[in-house]
Amino acid sequence: MEDKRNGAGGRKPAAVLGYDLRVKILAACDQREATSQEFVDPARGLTLANVNYHFSELAKWGFIYVTRKEPSGGSERCYYRSLRQGIVSDEEFAAMKPEKRKVLTGATVEAIAERAHDAAQAETIDRRPNSHISWDAEWLDPERHDLLMAKLDEFLEFFNQLKAEMQADPALYEEAIFTTLALMGFESPPEEEKRPDRKPRLARPGEKARPKPRA
Repeated sequence: MEDKRNGAGGRKPAAVLGYDLRVKILAACDQREATSQEFVDPARGLTLANVNYHFSELAKWGFIYVTRKEPSGGSERCYYRSLRQGIVSDEEFAAMKPEKRKVLTGATVEAIAERAHDAAQAETIDRRPNSHISWDAEWLDPERHDLLMAKLDEFLEFFNQLKAEMQADPALYEEAIFTTLALMGFESPPEEEKRPDRKPRLARPGEKARPKPRA
């Protein structure tokens, strides 16, 4: 099974990235230089010491590295970038405790949403005529659902192939476009819960009739 979720490193990614703060740190370091100070939030219990610990763990396991240091109030301020966006395999994800899976998934979805929002604010999200943003939902039988997920795996592998080609030829970076790819495929939430007055949509051709939700 191909690896698909944001995580990686010498230690099992699932053990390192089971904290929403670490996923957010990794996402920030992937886009720019980031410091621990910007993640301090006393209202949420995120002291500088606590945030520094999460930065040090990510650095320890090869997710991020120090790009430079600057004097700051009698100490040093470290700036970090990501070495890679790690990957958590399906098997590792399944082995995680349910609360850790929820944290990792939620933080990853939030990071994707923030990236899209930032691109919209910067007006880069549709700057190029072949930019692509779309989503849809449909009832699929298990076989077709699995086929669709396999196609997403293949596309991620293709993207990784393109990245490897770029890294093998530095000259390609002279006119490179910093490109974001976000892939999602998942079971939809119950539609009945999202519709006014709890009215389900009409069945489509070939669909089995579904029971009406209870009042």
